[in-house]
Amino acid sequence: MTAATRTRTNAAAIFAMASMAIGVSTAQADTSKWNCERCPFQDGFTGTVKVGAAVVSDEENSFGNYTGYDEDTVYGGFGVQDFRYWGDGGYTAYVDGFGYNQDSFELTLGAGHQGKWSTDFVIDFLPVRKGQNTRTVYDNLDGTPQRLPEDWVRAGNTAGMTSLDENLRSFDVKWDRETFGLGAEYLFTPNLIVDADWRYQTKQGQGRTWGSFLGNAAELTLPLDYDTHEVDAGITYAGSNWQIRGGYYGSFFSNKNLSHTWDNPFTGPDEGRKAGAPDNKAYQFSLGGNWHFSRLFTAVANVSVGTAEQDDDFLPYTINRDIATSPLPRQSLDGEVDTTHANVKITSVPWSRLRLTGEYRYDDRDNKTDQYTYDWVSADLTPGNAPEENLPYSFERNEFDFTADYRLTSTFKASAGFSRHTIERDFQEVDENEEDTFWAKLKFRVDRVNVSLKGETADRDIDGQYEQVDFLKLAQNPLMRKYYMAERDRDGIELAVNAHPTDRLSLGARYESWDEDYDESLVGLVDADRDSYVVDASFAFRRNVSLYGSFGGESVESTQVGAQSNADPNTATPNWKSDHDDDYTTANVGFRWGGIAEKWGIEVDYVYAESEGEISLSNAGRPDEYPELETELNRARLGITYDYSRKIRFVGGVLYEKYDSDDWSVDGVEPDTLNSVLTWGGDSPDYDVTVFSLGFTYSLDKPYEP
Repeated sequence: MTAATRTRTNAAAIFAMASMAIGVSTAQADTSKWNCERCPFQDGFTGTVKVGAAVVSDEENSFGNYTGYDEDTVYGGFGVQDFRYWGDGGYTAYVDGFGYNQDSFELTLGAGHQGKWSTDFVIDFLPVRKGQNTRTVYDNLDGTPQRLPEDWVRAGNTAGMTSLDENLRSFDVKWDRETFGLGAEYLFTPNLIVDADWRYQTKQGQGRTWGSFLGNAAELTLPLDYDTHEVDAGITYAGSNWQIRGGYYGSFFSNKNLSHTWDNPFTGPDEGRKAGAPDNKAYQFSLGGNWHFSRLFTAVANVSVGTAEQDDDFLPYTINRDIATSPLPRQSLDGEVDTTHANVKITSVPWSRLRLTGEYRYDDRDNKTDQYTYDWVSADLTPGNAPEENLPYSFERNEFDFTADYRLTSTFKASAGFSRHTIERDFQEVDENEEDTFWAKLKFRVDRVNVSLKGETADRDIDGQYEQVDFLKLAQNPLMRKYYMAERDRDGIELAVNAHPTDRLSLGARYESWDEDYDESLVGLVDADRDSYVVDASFAFRRNVSLYGSFGGESVESTQVGAQSNADPNTATPNWKSDHDDDYTTANVGFRWGGIAEKWGIEVDYVYAESEGEISLSNAGRPDEYPELETELNRARLGITYDYSRKIRFVGGVLYEKYDSDDWSVDGVEPDTLNSVLTWGGDSPDYDVTVFSLGFTYSLDKPYEP
């Protein structure tokens, strides 16, 4: 499978485009004597050419996230949709892509000879924009070290930083991801196929991080300068009733900033430093296939083995020369993790009404990194206590699933299943978890109504005892349970209804409810519930006039219990809890009408999304609440088309988006609001932006239809 078949072209904000992939026949056919007047083979040029421009009303960093529309200016764009040339003898070439600016676009180029070979080249640029009205006093925001102004006045708290206001300057949190891919596929024979893909991706800009000196901290940009190469290749051979494939995958990551250094704006050490993501590589070999033994049995199996490595030199324990440490026990981690995955799935149809499926999955992560004893330093400020050993975490996971499907009648089907999942770990609180899941499902049809009902129950247990891992002497309360290892009961139901009362009307509804109980957890997550629903409808007044809409909501509630204590070790009994309640609402309605007066078309679409988050605390019987977290999105779009001729269509539109959010952790927090933390200030996203667009499309192969 080439890169083009795995990549889909994303739509620009107004002119949406769908990508298409070249289908390659597995056999070479001689078409010279074929004669089909109603299905002639394509020749010459086909596809659509697009030219357009968009005007953005306001400069908003958050609105430009993924689109690149972060400036109030005019954006011009050119694109092609499935633009192909069909030549004699089965040769073809194509171009597919569109973009309004140099930061956000995708382009795919390809060529091939049907039934013999194909190749493609992909370019994908994606901008990421975060935050609004952010300010900092540091320089070199996309590099390291990051320095303070020469006239900076250090102090024990932000109130004493007298040169803060005059040195603040605005900046945007942003980075760009650029991807280049090349793929090829060659058919040596109708049974033997070789394929290979290469992808190169860069990420450059500045993200978000913190520099801490225990009691004090500063908000910093994280310099991003990453490169990743990926290679994926394989050989496939197909027999009469079986197929086998051998493959290789490699990933090679490079970080040009292996450490990040910054000046300390507070009194204390002059500067701090922390490690960045290390250079690393991973490679994997795989073998898989499927066999159709008979009418009764089909099997699919694959196995893969791989290794991940990183061997960058260690940084010194600290950049603070006033802290004495012993020499590092070795120059680098020399980390190595071996992975093994195996999967076998067998399907049997003993008779036409019954289908049985059994599947086994095995995953093993063997961390072969050697253990050594290291000194440690907290935040370049305080020497650690006794030296500690690194813990090379490993696990082994086994999963078995069994499913039975029985069709009682042509309109009624019943299914049931059982799963057992186990995981064994090293150097963690729980040596082994076992989880058993039972589920049953009914599907039936009454006239034009389809109904599906599923119920599921799962029980996760601990084999042995939950024991705290004493790492860096950060002893947990012995009552603490990590939610992903703790004993848990999980129950849920799913109900889906789809109806077609008439040929023109379609209705749908879906409801889910899940409940998780952590009855054996006295400290930690003790309860979590989720309920969601969605209803949708569409109605076609006639062939070229339709109305659609949907409405949905989701509620997530959870409770956590804590045990606060100033004693070390902390052996306090539970003395506080927090309740979290998050609610989400979405709605969408739209209308399409084509062929108005044979030339005009109109499309109206409206999207609404809202979220509310509440956190309430109860400490020793005294309740309290954080301010409510809120977001609201309103997006309206109007699109108009005019068919100037049978092949030329003018396209115009307007997009209005309004986004409001309230986040108490950001709003109203100026750089010096917190005594011990120098922040960026900034606001949670609040904006309203209008985008006007105008363009035309030219169809090379077929006239437009209403």
